[in-house]
Amino acid sequence: MHIEEWESELEKLKVEPLEKIQAVLKTSYDGLGDKDKDIFLDIACFFKGQNEDKVERILEAFGFFPKSGIPRLLKKSLITVSSLNEIHMHDLLEQMGKDIVIKECKQPGGRSRLWNYEDISHALTTGTGTENVEAISFRWDGRDIGKPLKLSATAFAKMCNLRFIEVCALWTPVLVPKNFEFCAQALRCLCWDYYPLESLPLNFWPKNLVELHMTSRKLIQLWNGGDKPLENLKLMDLSYSRNLIRIPDLSSTAPNLEFLYLNYCKSLVEIPSLQNLSNLVELRMRGSKLIQLWNGGDKPLGNLKLMDMSCSHRLIRIPNLSSIAPNLEFLYLKECLSLVEIPSLQNLSKLTELHLSDCCKIKDCPEIPCNIRILKLDRTGIEQLPSSIKHLSQLVILSLDQCTALASLPSSIGNLKRLEELHLAKCSRLVTIPSSIGELKCLEKLFIRNCSNLASLPESIKQLSKLKKLDLEGCKRLKSLPGLPSCLELLNAIDCHSLESASISFNFLEHDDENEEADRSEHENEEAHKSESEDCKVLDFSNCVKLNKKVMEDVFEAHLLGQKVTLLMAGGEVPEWMRYKNKGSSLSFKLDLRHLIAFSFCVVLRPRGLIDFPFEFEVDFICESGNRRERNAFNFSSDKDFANWIDSYGGPYGSDSSHVLLSFNGLRTRFDEESSVTASFCCKADYFVDRPEIMECGVHPIYSRDKRRSRNEKHQDDEECQSLLQILEEDKS
Repeated sequence: MHIEEWESELEKLKVEPLEKIQAVLKTSYDGLGDKDKDIFLDIACFFKGQNEDKVERILEAFGFFPKSGIPRLLKKSLITVSSLNEIHMHDLLEQMGKDIVIKECKQPGGRSRLWNYEDISHALTTGTGTENVEAISFRWDGRDIGKPLKLSATAFAKMCNLRFIEVCALWTPVLVPKNFEFCAQALRCLCWDYYPLESLPLNFWPKNLVELHMTSRKLIQLWNGGDKPLENLKLMDLSYSRNLIRIPDLSSTAPNLEFLYLNYCKSLVEIPSLQNLSNLVELRMRGSKLIQLWNGGDKPLGNLKLMDMSCSHRLIRIPNLSSIAPNLEFLYLKECLSLVEIPSLQNLSKLTELHLSDCCKIKDCPEIPCNIRILKLDRTGIEQLPSSIKHLSQLVILSLDQCTALASLPSSIGNLKRLEELHLAKCSRLVTIPSSIGELKCLEKLFIRNCSNLASLPESIKQLSKLKKLDLEGCKRLKSLPGLPSCLELLNAIDCHSLESASISFNFLEHDDENEEADRSEHENEEAHKSESEDCKVLDFSNCVKLNKKVMEDVFEAHLLGQKVTLLMAGGEVPEWMRYKNKGSSLSFKLDLRHLIAFSFCVVLRPRGLIDFPFEFEVDFICESGNRRERNAFNFSSDKDFANWIDSYGGPYGSDSSHVLLSFNGLRTRFDEESSVTASFCCKADYFVDRPEIMECGVHPIYSRDKRRSRNEKHQDDEECQSLLQILEEDKS
């Protein structure tokens, strides 16, 4: 059945008994082949909501051919795959699958799959588990807390066809005797978190095991008294086994291993050579206690794509990866505090990501291959970028935050034609930015916060035709801002204490004919209001006490031209050009709603402590009858802006002075009347550590000429807006 047919049947059967509904759903299941039925039942019982790649890998280990089977289930609408790449199915289909398994046998030990505590406990504690049991998944679900599952030595003895065991026993301990028997010939995947013993039993030899996941505080070694060959093993994950002191010689015991994860195995101080693991794709050993990796070997790890040794504080050297792992694509060495140097990486032609952040002893950046896309050198001791930087034509992200020894950037940085993000926060020795930065035509984010010696920005910054976010917070020597590109959406200049002037002409974009607003339908106006915040520019000049108030005039002029700009800057009163203003948080006035298209709102804030980001207000317009005519969200930024800006935002900040917040808001509804209204401003407390006091407020209605009227009919408010624009232009000159 296809989706439309399912919907039709489900609508028809809404009033039918559950058995009849499931009978209809089962028609698609019955048409599946045996392997596809196994895939469906495993997903229903174990894997619903899990990552598709992980599920596919496990099902492949079972020999179910998921690469072709999963698409068939998708085609029959028995499962779906979300945008997050998670496999899902309808609750009724999940229940149908579980019911199929339950009907296999009255006794749980005679069923192919076990997934709830009662059935698993019954089968394992009564010794009734049979050769029919293929898979067991015991996960704590909150209901079985404190109920220990005590197994006998022979609990698994009869389950000779068991291919999958999953145990997650953080709150519900599984107690196993040291000599427990296990018929492991059919076992393909063993996942046991909080494994309770120091090693696996000597008689446990899963010859066909493909994946081994064991997280255990007690595990010391896999086998005590001799390692077992695991020729089919492709994945071994012993991460967070903090007492693990040794692993087998994997080159001989697991020669086909592809994924080795030993993250935070803090007692593992050395590992056997991995050089004969020619199929190894990923090596993850975050937080290891190793001083060095192996010293080379006979064969290069030709398939190794990813190596992660981050947080290995004792690691002092790494091998020459150009010869050992020539096809490496991702190298993560973040926070290797003892690492002094990195061998040249220039011959790693496939390397796309290099993370060396917090390697504080590294003073010389290694030569970098030209295909790299992400380079992170935050908090390293580097004094200059390598000469190879000019050849990194594929680089997308360059991060140099808190490189306090970095005194300058090379002019060749302009060669990074695909660079989208440049991070230079807290580079305290950085005095200038090279003018060649204007050649970065793909740059979208530029973070220069807290560069305490930065005195100016180059004029060429205006040439950054895709720049959306500019973070200058805490650049205390910066006195002026040059012209900025018109594409800029977010400007953070908090605590630029020396800033006196800022050119914000970038706000004045080419805008639609002023009559276009007047011709909009009410629905179109509502849709425009919804998208308003998405187009809004945000200028944050908090604590810039020397900044010329002309910035506020320019923003107001932008409002009159229909530009959606929000401004926050130091100030103590509503500007005189706001038509209606008052002390406190409300004001009353007579409002002509005819031809009204938008408002310019203003509030003066007095902080009462730390101010958090973003600001958000609501403005209610109440007419004489007491009914609310209009509610406007008065945001310092939209949720979308906040989500994009949070990567640079430093958290709540303090201010002793009052601030002025100026914002443009379009009208959501259309009226053809005149009304006396009260505008009441309310600060939403959710985003504030301490809600600021609203000292003053102001409203300026913005009108548009109705082109359906004759040219001789001029609306008074429209004329006043035009006059005000002329006055502001004269003030400029």
